[in-house]
Amino acid sequence: MRLFKHVADSGIPIHLFLSSSFIEEYYRVVGEAKNVRVEPVELTDLETYKEVADLDYIVPNSANPLKDTAKYHIVQNAKVEFVERVRRLNETTHYAWIDFNICQMFRNIPECMKYLSTKLRLEEGLSMPGCWPLGTNVEDDRMFLAIHWRFCGSFFVGDAKSVEQFYKVYREKFRGLVQETRILSWEVNIWHYLELSGLFKPNWYIADHDDSIIWS
Repeated sequence: MRLFKHVADSGIPIHLFLSSSFIEEYYRVVGEAKNVRVEPVELTDLETYKEVADLDYIVPNSANPLKDTAKYHIVQNAKVEFVERVRRLNETTHYAWIDFNICQMFRNIPECMKYLSTKLRLEEGLSMPGCWPLGTNVEDDRMFLAIHWRFCGSFFVGDAKSVEQFYKVYREKFRGLVQETRILSWEVNIWHYLELSGLFKPNWYIADHDDSIIWS
C-alpha cells in the first residue's frame, strides 16, 4: 500500500481494481486521490476465474508456493481482462497495465513516476518489456512448468485496438490451453506461447525487473 502511494501521487489517471477486503486499508494508507478511480472486484467476478473453475489442473512448483497459488495465477492471467474492462469505458486512446506493487522494482522511484506521467511513449500496438529473446527455453517440456521471462509481466501499454485484440485472443485460447495442458501457468508463459503461435505480435523491448521496465 505504501509503495502504491507513489503511483497514486504521480497524478497518472488510474483505474484501480481492488478486493473489497482491502478497501479500508487502502484509504487509510493511500488516502483519496482524484486521479484514482477505485472499483471493487472479487476473484469470482473475473471471466478468467470462471473459465477454469470446472477444470482439473495443477499449478507449477515455484520457489514461493505461498504466493504462487491457483488464485494468484488466475489474477495474473486476468491482467488483460482488467485492461479491457477499462478500454470499454472509451475514455482515452491508450491503456496500460501496471502492477500494484511495481515500485518495489524501481531504484529511482521519483524519476520513474515522472517518466510515466510526462514521457511515456504511446505507440500503435502493444509495447511489452521482457528479458528473454523470443523462443528461449521452449525446446523442452517445461514451457508451462518453469517461469518464462520473455515478458516481465508487470507493465505493458497499448492502443485501444491492440488491447481489444489481445483480450479476444485470451478469451479464445486461455481455457482450452489450461484444459489441454492441465497446468495453470504464469501469465508471462502464456503470453510467450501465444506470441510463438503467432496469435499476437507485441512491440517487444529489452528490459529487466527494474527502472528499465517502463523505459520503452
